[in-house]
Amino acid sequence: MHANLTSPILSAPTATFFGGVNGAGKTTFYYNALERGESFGHRINVDEIVSAIGSYRNPIDQIRAGKIALILRNACITQRQDFNQESTLCSRGIFRLFRHLRANNYRIHLIFIRLDSIQTAIERVKIRTDKGGHSVDSALIESRFYKSQAHFAKLLPYCHSAQIFDNSTFDIHARSFTRLPLSTI
Repeated sequence: MHANLTSPILSAPTATFFGGVNGAGKTTFYYNALERGESFGHRINVDEIVSAIGSYRNPIDQIRAGKIALILRNACITQRQDFNQESTLCSRGIFRLFRHLRANNYRIHLIFIRLDSIQTAIERVKIRTDKGGHSVDSALIESRFYKSQAHFAKLLPYCHSAQIFDNSTFDIHARSFTRLPLSTI
């Protein structure tokens, strides 16, 4: 009889989270990595869902997109599939989600995209909005800036791996992200 060489941790599905304040570049980071051939499983992105079903300006479409994202994520968890999701990491619900994933033997990989200042985040969201993307109120960005970093640090014990990238330097052609040591936060 052959021994089972598949350990539970090696066969565990992976949930990858792209964290950071609004305007940090989470979506850009994801697509850059995808272009390099990296794979993160099923993509669950509320902003992309709302664009597909309606308008980010419509609160009803935003609620529908959130519900669809929740259904997709729950389906991935039930079917033990890899998935990825973006988050500002600001809600208390992110802690419940990470605990739930750990209880369901998921590997959690957290990629945090940081910016050097609130002003940089506000400017990035304005650039996105000028290109037709969704806007976020400056006061909300400001309140999320430090909370996002604080929650990242508090979420680390739930993670199997984590990385920090700085996206403060804006070069539209390079779109390079600088990897930082975890001690940065």
